[in-house]
Amino acid sequence: MTETLLQTKLHIPVTRRSLVPRTRLLVKLNAGLDGRLTLVAAPAGFGKTTLVVDWRRQLPEARQLTWFSLDENDNELSRFFVYVITALQKIDDRIGQAALDMLHSPQANNIQVVLTDLVNTLAQSTQAVILALDDYHLITNPAIHDGINFLLENAPAHFHLLLISRADPPFSLVRLRARHQITEIRQNDLRFSPTEASAFLNQLMALDLPETAVTALEKRTEGWVAGLQMAALALQGSLSLHGRSDVDAFIRGFTASHRYIFDYLAEEVLAQRPTGTRAFLLQTAVLDRFCASLCDAVLGIAETADSSSQQILDQLESANLFLIPLDDERRWYRYHHLFADLLQQQMRREKPGLENLIHQRASRWFEQADYPEEAVQHALSAADSERAASLVTRYSEDWLKLGEIGKILLWTGRLPVERWQQNLQLTLNYAWALLLNGRAQDVKAILANLPTSFTETSLDMLVLRGTLAIELGQIAQADYLLEQAEAQLKKLEPNAANQASLGLAVNGLAYSCHIQCKDLRAEQNYQVGITLNRDSGSLFATIKATLGLGFLLVGQARLHEAQIVFLDGLQTEQQLARILGKPDQKLVSAAPLHIRLGQIYYQWNRLAKAEAQLVDAGKLIAISDLADRCLGLVALAELRLAQNQAETILPVLAQLQEMERMANPPYIRRQLAIALATVSCTLFSRGPTPELRAIIEQSYSTLTTVALDPVTQARALITLGRPHEAVPLLEKLAAQTEMTGRYGDWLPAAILLSVTYRVIGEKALALSWLKRAVQSAESSGYIRLFLDEGEPMQRLLAELAQLEKAPNYTAALLAHFPPPPPSANDLLSPREQEVLQLVAGGLTNQQIADKLVIAPSTAKRHVMNIYNKLNINNRAEATARAYELGLVNLE
Repeated sequence: MTETLLQTKLHIPVTRRSLVPRTRLLVKLNAGLDGRLTLVAAPAGFGKTTLVVDWRRQLPEARQLTWFSLDENDNELSRFFVYVITALQKIDDRIGQAALDMLHSPQANNIQVVLTDLVNTLAQSTQAVILALDDYHLITNPAIHDGINFLLENAPAHFHLLLISRADPPFSLVRLRARHQITEIRQNDLRFSPTEASAFLNQLMALDLPETAVTALEKRTEGWVAGLQMAALALQGSLSLHGRSDVDAFIRGFTASHRYIFDYLAEEVLAQRPTGTRAFLLQTAVLDRFCASLCDAVLGIAETADSSSQQILDQLESANLFLIPLDDERRWYRYHHLFADLLQQQMRREKPGLENLIHQRASRWFEQADYPEEAVQHALSAADSERAASLVTRYSEDWLKLGEIGKILLWTGRLPVERWQQNLQLTLNYAWALLLNGRAQDVKAILANLPTSFTETSLDMLVLRGTLAIELGQIAQADYLLEQAEAQLKKLEPNAANQASLGLAVNGLAYSCHIQCKDLRAEQNYQVGITLNRDSGSLFATIKATLGLGFLLVGQARLHEAQIVFLDGLQTEQQLARILGKPDQKLVSAAPLHIRLGQIYYQWNRLAKAEAQLVDAGKLIAISDLADRCLGLVALAELRLAQNQAETILPVLAQLQEMERMANPPYIRRQLAIALATVSCTLFSRGPTPELRAIIEQSYSTLTTVALDPVTQARALITLGRPHEAVPLLEKLAAQTEMTGRYGDWLPAAILLSVTYRVIGEKALALSWLKRAVQSAESSGYIRLFLDEGEPMQRLLAELAQLEKAPNYTAALLAHFPPPPPSANDLLSPREQEVLQLVAGGLTNQQIADKLVIAPSTAKRHVMNIYNKLNINNRAEATARAYELGLVNLE
């Protein structure tokens, strides 16, 4: 399924080449490019759009204008910004790609994050961009206004926004005015001057009116462009029928206000049209955009090679009758909004029942032309909620399989509640969309209000209720429901629909077994789920099952098998991208796949391959689920440290802190505490600061509220100088994970236990844990788990190697470490080592002299020799080096 954006909304309107020159306004528009915003605001019919389109022809090549024509349907937040970013990508396809992926994903719920990515990519682009939003007055959603205001406040200087509107936007313009960052073109600016009115009436409309007639019309219309245009059209008809004798009478009667002028001229203009053309105008006026084929359909005309609608469109364009081409091929058109309003009013007066019929016919045409969203919209406009619900039900099946959750939420939300509540399949699809969007409580409320027959008889409903139970932590209930659904679904005919339902049920069972440590059943179910979902076309569910299986295998230290699973997942993701019409793009659903694959390469110390995966993930994690973003940022920080780029971790830390300020749910706050503690401990090991210690202490406080991630808790305790408290946490975790066979989770605990025991002076226990860890790590090829512990691990491995009789994986690990630093014996004499220990103990030179029974000057000389040999300058640095050299223990 390709993206169903209506591309004509992104086409810059086409106007006649012969226009009245408006040099004074073009100069003003050019000058406004030095600011952030140009606002062209005036009532209908003042030539706002025509002015901007004409100005676009004169822009220098360095400036590129892109366009978005708005309508009432664009008030949905995600839809609006999908169109905005797509418009910007016509200038530079790199702009906002990750943001666009998020807007198509279940995580499209944080518009500030979306716009932050958009602003960042705008800043990276070298192209000067002008974004024109036409008919901005149709936007009433406050969240969209906030988003546009955010863009104005944060976008780079080479981005310029141009709003074309009948009213001022509802955000404050005061600051922009104070900074001289806004150019405003108003009604008075747009009025035709007498000279411009004469050029329009006599040159463009070829009326050859005397100056007195031009002046009279200009004054009575007050330079209103639409009024002049309709007057000219009416005069053309009058001249053809009555000759010039009627001109004076026409102008004398043309004396009322704009509203009456509008009504009068409307009658005159329409009255001069041939009967067939007039009917065409009235019946096509309700269409926002139209082509000849669509017009034939709504008129009930059989489409032929010589379409009568196409002939009328050609005539209307030649007559300059408020028809605006929307593409260069002149296939799609729209009416001037003012003229369309007039036609709609006239049609409702003359044929009050016709509008719904036209919408019904348009809905069927758009359905056949594969424009699902337009088909639904016209069904709703026809007040045919039954048809709209039927369409949404059918389309939402594919949207759900492809993970296009936002479309289900949007269009189901526009249906009358009772309509989707009466439709089991639509209710199911809507509930699944809500569940995937993280809104489990909303799903619970929906199910509570459904008829009992729905919740008891439908196998699909059993699957949904079982999956919801997992999200709500009701594991026993989830297993009961999902096993019941699985057993019954297996008895049914294995068609695509039943296989898709069975795939979702098996996915739920796999995840339930996974969190209950029933790993064998979980693995079997994940594998079955992948096959079922892929065969039924449910690619989004296939990726979910793939991630679950890969994560399970990593937890069991089966890295090579997990690598294959994640690579298969990326192939499924690209298949999904092709179906969605984005074959060259990576979808947001790929973010966790790239992160997990990058982590595997990282553990194998294949840093270049890890970098490639994490860079790909980095383009997506900013708009992913918060848990995935935490995971991705920590993985990136670990990689940069391994590449000796510790300074690049500080921005990662800043991102995590900003995310923590924005996060509310307790689960997300705990995930962020894990990420913050991990990154802060990593930085602290390279350069301790009070600020980092404060972050670690705060994160540790959050982590202790629940039993979550004992390895991170233990590392925080060690970093804070409390290693004895870390031991029971790690031993408990090691016992639990060893019992369940999750050696991928056991290894970090065992390795950190080894280091911790070495710190507190339990050398035998340290080597015992390390020996077991090395044996477990060998088959999967773990390297970085050892390397990341640094010099203390290097010394431990060297000691272990001396105890072992034959070369083994210990020697292979040691080969990855840099050459060991000189030992204390290599650098310092025995007496100097003794003095350094006392310095680290906080003794002064006099106290050292008293303790060693030497002269104070001798003690001072020893201290100075130590400074020179170790290239240090003070006692604090001496203390640190004493710890590094193993002369002092943290006992």
